[in-house]
Amino acid sequence: MKKENKKLLLIGLGLALLYLVLASSTMSSTGIIWDETRHIAGGKARVYSIYAAATGSAPLDLCSLEKEPESIDDVARCWDGRPRLSQTLSGFTWAISFFLSGGGMDLMSSVAAHRASTVIITMIGIFILFLFATEVFNLRVGILSSLALIFMPRFFSHSHYVTMDVP
Repeated sequence: MKKENKKLLLIGLGLALLYLVLASSTMSSTGIIWDETRHIAGGKARVYSIYAAATGSAPLDLCSLEKEPESIDDVARCWDGRPRLSQTLSGFTWAISFFLSGGGMDLMSSVAAHRASTVIITMIGIFILFLFATEVFNLRVGILSSLALIFMPRFFSHSHYVTMDVP
């Protein structure tokens, strides 16, 4: 790999890590926003359904991936119209944190574990934005565009909640 390419990759990774530091500092100290609870429940249900299918365990009675909703209440609790992949990733980051902590997580640690998937997706997006802007324009535009995205208040807020708007 050329020295110039390594430099660009390191700058892009640095910008992504800057976002990680900023997002991590506020991830578990803010409250839960109103739509996070539905996404968290959907993420947990999807991961449990995958686990149940892989291990042969009993599937969930409600919100499993295989079960068709029987009433409007099932639809409201199980499917919120958001991409299943982003909720599944949210469930996976929670499950990994849950097992690494030995099952002892308080509420905000559990919420922060779900939020980690959105933070990871945002870090990848910032890195890709930097590479794209640098390739199309120049290094200065790549850095400034990534920083502008990181410090945009609405984007910053949505990018570390389980709102699924960023993914």
